[in-house]
Amino acid sequence: GLSQPESGSVHLETVNLAGKTGSLGELSLQRDANKTDLFVAELPPSLLVNDSFTVLVRGVDSGGQKVERAAPQVATVMRSLLELSRDTPVFPGKLVSIAWKLVNPGSFKQYGLKASSIPQLPVNISRSRLHLRLNQTATGQITLRVPSAAAPGSVISVTLQASSLHPAGDPTFAHIHLLVMPRPPVHSLSLPFCNASWVEGSCSPSQLQCHTHHWTVTLRIWDKAGVRSVQEEGGVVVSHQADGLAESVTYTSDCCLQEATLVVTNQLGEKYRCQVEAPPEVPRKVMTTLPIFPSKGAVPAAIATWWQVVVAFSITCLTL
Repeated sequence: GLSQPESGSVHLETVNLAGKTGSLGELSLQRDANKTDLFVAELPPSLLVNDSFTVLVRGVDSGGQKVERAAPQVATVMRSLLELSRDTPVFPGKLVSIAWKLVNPGSFKQYGLKASSIPQLPVNISRSRLHLRLNQTATGQITLRVPSAAAPGSVISVTLQASSLHPAGDPTFAHIHLLVMPRPPVHSLSLPFCNASWVEGSCSPSQLQCHTHHWTVTLRIWDKAGVRSVQEEGGVVVSHQADGLAESVTYTSDCCLQEATLVVTNQLGEKYRCQVEAPPEVPRKVMTTLPIFPSKGAVPAAIATWWQVVVAFSITCLTL
């Protein structure tokens, strides 16, 4: 709000912090590396002992005149930073998982965590006791099951409380509101959910020099909810892309691993497995053909031999 067309731009220089007992110091402003319209300042560690402060920004306009702007609200230093997040919808009768993150910007602390919900539901938390050093971060999950009778459009509020047990301090709270969505319509999907559209390479039963041989399979996955991610079970994430009404996934491995399980997660958070196997090595066959001589007066016919090898590829899908 400091830039005015008639007066030109404003160059921000410093920010002054004022507490109940007076000035808490002047800090230099630095432009954020990722956002050109965002300025940041590092708060001094001594500020952690103060309950609240006000912010006064100082700068110079294009005419060289000093400019000051005070924030309309009082700021408070947080002893801890607590966040809750969820990126998939919530449905009646389904299990809900909420990610939490706790950051300790100060000295060593021992925390106690407690989760609750409105309406009151059984809530589980992955960790209830934490020890965090300076600038250390901890993450975990909160899980609860939405009642089957929950009406679409209703809201479930989840609260996470992080209390500083040692040294003793005021608790920090984080809230998240979950909107219950209508149950998705049931579609009759014929198995498998995924099948191979292209295969290359083959593997022999022998493991000798298995690192030098590779096999590749391209899968097409049909899921009306849409595919969010594909990951090798216990391994890396596999990229996927739209292929008409389906999603296309290409998986490659050496012959030391001749089968794999891909875990597919759709946009509703539902997971299922697609198992893939390397094509077996097909032994070569030698066939001798006798030359065909055209009869007298007949037009010579072009003779060609064409082979087509069909490799059976097994794909099954198992619901988690």
